[in-house]
Amino acid sequence: MIAITFTSILLFVYVLFCGIQILYLFAQKGNLPQEYTYAAYARKGFFELLFVSIINFLMLVICNLKFRKSKVLDIILTAVSICNGIMIISSTYRMMLYVEAYHMTIMRMLVLWFLAMLAVSMIGVIYSIYKKEYKLYRYLFLVLFLFVTGISILKPGAFVVKYNLEHMNYYTKWDIYNWMDLSYDIVPELTKIDVHKIVLEDEAPQEKT
Repeated sequence: MIAITFTSILLFVYVLFCGIQILYLFAQKGNLPQEYTYAAYARKGFFELLFVSIINFLMLVICNLKFRKSKVLDIILTAVSICNGIMIISSTYRMMLYVEAYHMTIMRMLVLWFLAMLAVSMIGVIYSIYKKEYKLYRYLFLVLFLFVTGISILKPGAFVVKYNLEHMNYYTKWDIYNWMDLSYDIVPELTKIDVHKIVLEDEAPQEKT
């Protein structure tokens, strides 16, 4: 009863928050608040997600270890996990707005990488709700191993430069100098630079804020 009461209250808060996200972001019923820049909007959403996801993960682990199996509790925990999935989608959307406004960087790519890893990890968390004997920690370790290996194969520096070259309408010499500091992996991508897109700093259009 303690677990059901606590998680029910938390679920109520999650449902309200997710309802706002669906209405505000996905249904496009609002615009970006005037006091927010794209940077602040994306950053705030990411740290909200991180904080809530840690709480959600700890709550699921504690409930699985300390409380006996209950169908009602399992349903509540599943609903909380679904709400967490909506938060992941919301944060991914916010970060994509950020990337669209300010282009891709290593840090922004790592944020999207983390969100993808968290989404896959939540699959194992939901499964462990109904299979108490399931070794969740082994699954999480495997997910972490695969994602770390994957991002190493991807070559983040080369990916960032390739993405920007494909999506930027123009770039300055300062952009190119910044890319050259990433890694040696970017050399093949730099050969694809369209010199007609290079502009002077004072000729660059104003970025969105």
